[in-house]
Amino acid sequence: MEELDLYNVQTMSSREIAELTGKNHADVIRDIRKLNESYIKLRLSKVAESSYLNSQNKLQPMFELTKIQTFDLMTGYNTELRIKVNRRWEELENKHTLDFTDANAVLQLAQNWAEEQNRRKELEIQNKELKPKADEYDRFLNSEGLLDIGETAKVLRLTLGRNNLFKLLRDKGIFFKNRNEPMQEYVDREYFVVKPIVIQINGKDVSKLKVFVTKKGLKWLSKILINYKKPPILF
Repeated sequence: MEELDLYNVQTMSSREIAELTGKNHADVIRDIRKLNESYIKLRLSKVAESSYLNSQNKLQPMFELTKIQTFDLMTGYNTELRIKVNRRWEELENKHTLDFTDANAVLQLAQNWAEEQNRRKELEIQNKELKPKADEYDRFLNSEGLLDIGETAKVLRLTLGRNNLFKLLRDKGIFFKNRNEPMQEYVDREYFVVKPIVIQINGKDVSKLKVFVTKKGLKWLSKILINYKKPPILF
């Protein structure tokens, strides 16, 4: 299944769809996730997931849909809502119809292209900086491809140790305030897995819950914890 190159494709965000249709953004995201399940079965490109900062400066999920993906999504909505989204697509496409006799329009297009290229380069640089070295990453992975919190701090080269990372995650509202477990919404996003493990205390087997970070969660944490990363080693 091919990944969609959003740099070369015009898209509409799930937030805009929610605003146009008057639906809750969470409900639109739910519908898109169901749509992606169908795309996987049909071996089609999934709707690309991204994120945005909410009013509390917290990362929240959203999706970027192509025109055909938007139409697929809207098939299940009523006629009035489909018309609203169709008209919005018409506006978006008309904005991208360039009159080459208009010097200002041509200049604006060139500036937009330059800004997009710079943004793309910045993202590539960030991805290289945020991506853990493969050999170091593999060294900490367990058989299920999961990392515990202490190992996550090491792989991401954070200035925080295990206990301080737990505290930070609690302070950010990602974990419960009174215990070292992720809120259910972050488990649902597949950032964390909570699994029962057995440890020995005074020679007796004791069952407890342990938090692990998934590959998807590692990538997400590397973005929101970038200010806590150690500076790169200069040679």
